[in-house]
Amino acid sequence: MNKKIPLISLLFFITLIANASTLKKAFRSLDIYNYFEAKHLFEKAKNKHLVPASYGLSVIYQRNDNPFYNLDSAYNNIMLAVNNFQHLKEKRKFKYKKYGVDSLLIIHQRDLISSDLFSRAVNENTIDRFQEFLDKNEWSSDFNKAERLRDSLCFFKMNEVGDSESYAFFMRTYPNSIYLKKAKSLYDKQFYREKTSNNYLISYIDFLNVAPESPFATDAEDRIFELSTETKSMASYENFIKDFSNNRNINSAWRLLYETNLQENYSRIEIESFLMTYPEYPFRLGAEEELSMDGVEFLIVRSGDKWGFLSEDNNFYISPKYDYVLPFTEGLAIVSIDSKVGFISKTGELKIEAKFDDAYSFQNGYAVVEIDDKLGLINRSGEFVVTTEYVGLGNIIEGLCFFEVEDSGYGYFDRKGIVRLKPNYTDAGNFENGIAIVSKNSNYGVIDNFGTTYIPFMYEEINKLDSANFAVRVGENWGVLNLDQDTILPFIYSFIGHVDSSFFMVEKDFKFNFWNRKHNSIISDDWFENYPEFRALGKFNNGFAKIKMDEGFNFIDYKGKLLFSKTYSNLGNYDLNIAFEIDGKWGYIDNLGKVIVKPIYDKTQSFGSDGGIVDLLPLKGIVNGVGELLLDVYYEDFTFLTDSICIVKSRGRYGLINTQKDTIISIKYKFIEPYSNSVVKIVEEDSQYYYNYETNKWIKREE
Repeated sequence: MNKKIPLISLLFFITLIANASTLKKAFRSLDIYNYFEAKHLFEKAKNKHLVPASYGLSVIYQRNDNPFYNLDSAYNNIMLAVNNFQHLKEKRKFKYKKYGVDSLLIIHQRDLISSDLFSRAVNENTIDRFQEFLDKNEWSSDFNKAERLRDSLCFFKMNEVGDSESYAFFMRTYPNSIYLKKAKSLYDKQFYREKTSNNYLISYIDFLNVAPESPFATDAEDRIFELSTETKSMASYENFIKDFSNNRNINSAWRLLYETNLQENYSRIEIESFLMTYPEYPFRLGAEEELSMDGVEFLIVRSGDKWGFLSEDNNFYISPKYDYVLPFTEGLAIVSIDSKVGFISKTGELKIEAKFDDAYSFQNGYAVVEIDDKLGLINRSGEFVVTTEYVGLGNIIEGLCFFEVEDSGYGYFDRKGIVRLKPNYTDAGNFENGIAIVSKNSNYGVIDNFGTTYIPFMYEEINKLDSANFAVRVGENWGVLNLDQDTILPFIYSFIGHVDSSFFMVEKDFKFNFWNRKHNSIISDDWFENYPEFRALGKFNNGFAKIKMDEGFNFIDYKGKLLFSKTYSNLGNYDLNIAFEIDGKWGYIDNLGKVIVKPIYDKTQSFGSDGGIVDLLPLKGIVNGVGELLLDVYYEDFTFLTDSICIVKSRGRYGLINTQKDTIISIKYKFIEPYSNSVVKIVEEDSQYYYNYETNKWIKREE
């Protein structure tokens, strides 16, 4: 047994020498590029010298100048060298170093192969190849590049599919990707789209239940609000408030409920009724403040170059901070901010954003607004009933509003902005009692609110006389048709006009008469001569109409009976005190023809129980019913504010005076005009004041 040990040791030593000689030959062959010999020798030495042989083989497989080129084999061999080098004894490491094989050389070779593998992945440009590289080369300096390229390929592949599950897969698979944030964003967007693609209310509700933290949760809440209140009715806002109390639009719903309640009828009664019906209204204080200002006089005032509103006690209701303001109508006033126009409430709150180029005051709950020379319509909440897309626009009357489309024509939409009658007309007017006068190709007709034609489009002009009768013109002749197209008056008149609910004025051969609708007859066999402004002055006033006969002027009643037994050179309108003319001078008579003021004036005006304005040109005065001068003939003009108070003009200046000849405001101001039922606006050269003539109080705050 002991004799065999030296023999075995000798054989082992001889084998080592032989393998060492093989390894040396292998590196020599590699140095002279004898790849066949080198490969054979390295494989032969591999069992005993795994690290250097594996290194040598990796070099052969890594080089592309021999038939053995194979990067995967190169990688496998170098990794054998890397993984086993650390287990070598120092004696072996020292021995292999004479072949140049040390840790640095092995790592360098590994990095070369890794770089080649990265280049191969780039050239092939597939997810699998990049993933393979990443799985095997985590130490590589190209690792981050490969990761980005892999993620890029995968992301764009997922993006081509475009469904939420694709993005979710990407996020699960590559949680550290630089594309994670973008993938998450696209996932959220696509998931929202998929869950709500049918645009049903229930879909948005379900979405919020599943993804309450989604960045699209706010949009889902908005869509729930829009769909729930699509009808914009009070009931829709009430139900929304009850069913979606946590929705972010809850306050908007309350405000819209409030404004919708006032949409058709802005009044104190409506505000009080609303607050009583909805005691939980979150903006109650504002509504109560608005309520407290009902009937309060808001006076437009300027401070510097800004405008606001003043109270009658000289305090600012709304501070002057606007470029200009207009009076309140239906509780809202137009204001200008930085060349844009919006609306404020009486509490000073900007109710409708200043985003319009121009606007018109509210009328029946709606206002016309303008942007870029195009008109639209908004409601009290500032919502567009129709966007600014029209060149012409009316107001909503009887539920319909006419609009004009550039180069197209006129049509009508309803309160919801839905087009009810397409723009097929060349002219259009407001509906009244369910019918409107419109034109096609310059020919006029009459339609109802469904577009049904009552009077065909064959007339040059149509004027409405009452709810059932229309004056229509063919050529130069006028007649009267009803909605059944029956001829009420033949086409033989030069003009037919409205007088009152019982009569038409008809003209023929430069004379006029009155057609009694009830009896379907002319009220007088005698026709009356035309005179200046006879179409206005010839209408019945308090039961009498002014006429001109061959011998002069008189009045007739509804039966055609003359009022006076004689005629006059001229007459004013019929009233308690009738202005009359004789020989170029004017005075007053009563309705029996009795002279109550002798004709001594250049001109007089008929009047009732107050005073009458008389002229001794170029000045005016005021007389009472017995001819006494209430105000001397001293003034250039009068404007009655009450039966006893007048704005007067003298020598180009204005003041306020009563018929007892008391001066209320000195006649020294540039201009005075009525502002409201009890207040006048007074304009100086650079100032604007107010005066309440009922309370005799000046309101003249200027800063």
